[in-house]
Amino acid sequence: MSSFVLLGVNSFNPALCDGVSNSILELMAFLKNKGHQVKIINYLTGEPYRQFIYKQFNKNSTNWQDVGYQLTVSGLEVVMRLLPDREKASQSQAVKLIMREIKDLQIDFVLTIDNCFSALLVAHLLNIPGAHWFHSEAYVKEFRNKPYYLMMLKNRQVLATSQYIQARIKACLDLNSIVWYPIIDFNRCQTTTQTTTANNLGFYSGGPHKGDELVNYLIGQMPEYNFITAGRLFQSIFKTAPKNLEILGDVADIKTFYQKIKLLLVPSLVPEGFGRVIVEAAANGIPTIANNVGGIPEALGQSGLLVDVENIKQPNMPLLVNRYQSIIEQLCNNKTDYDLCQQQALAQAKKYKFLQEQMNNENYRLITGKK
Repeated sequence: MSSFVLLGVNSFNPALCDGVSNSILELMAFLKNKGHQVKIINYLTGEPYRQFIYKQFNKNSTNWQDVGYQLTVSGLEVVMRLLPDREKASQSQAVKLIMREIKDLQIDFVLTIDNCFSALLVAHLLNIPGAHWFHSEAYVKEFRNKPYYLMMLKNRQVLATSQYIQARIKACLDLNSIVWYPIIDFNRCQTTTQTTTANNLGFYSGGPHKGDELVNYLIGQMPEYNFITAGRLFQSIFKTAPKNLEILGDVADIKTFYQKIKLLLVPSLVPEGFGRVIVEAAANGIPTIANNVGGIPEALGQSGLLVDVENIKQPNMPLLVNRYQSIIEQLCNNKTDYDLCQQQALAQAKKYKFLQEQMNNENYRLITGKK
């Protein structure tokens, strides 16, 4: 059976505490279940957090060399390698290193993602067929001024994480693409126990652009509500942590986050590609309040409420905070409204499961020619 490899640079975190890493894992698991040999090969650059990721898992793995090791994540083989220091090594040196290490491997299909230009170049130079998967509009735009890499995309299958990203790929790059929503293993995110109180609100932060400022305002203005944040990048503005704020940091077992919350907040100020956290929350019967930007409406469906943002680059923050506060109070203080949203969330998750199965099989046929 053919061999599929995800080749990336800073693309995969074995701790699975970000959406892209989870999406990579689930797609490779799907391909493995189809009978293929699969492997994730991820190169890390020298920034402090990348080094932290590398060292965190190196201690529990089989040493490969001084600059690499392999481990198993959810039954999948993962190879983690260190690239030369970014300040001392050029991209051409990194490409040569990656080529030297994988050229003799039996690889039939390479999946690259987002702005991993080095991985895309290696696949092109080694003439290995494959696909390139976009998760973010920002990464799509990076290709506009890189005609050499754009040419490479024209010779590969291009995947989009949502209809929104598909439209942006067409508008920015004039390329056709296939929509492949993130594969979600609901067994990994669906909790069987709920320990929430009536006023627990959840927020998953990937940085300030995810809406940290708005959440900080809400924390200060709504002391009767408990705010539980996940993600290492949440930036609290408070010198002393308020009593209604619990910061979890990176969460490997996402179930522990969903067990704690009654509502999910997704106040992103960038055009998100999708928003898998919304679907995961829906599977737990947790409605979401989210900004109406990017691919978020596709992820949300009927599982929550959208909040319009007139200008995401310069939002009217007091107005936006008031809109969120009003919806939060409406749902948390009105059991009938909340129960309806909860049932709609569960129904939306069920609908996504059905769509996911159809899309997975159809897209698999398109990229491999197999049923």
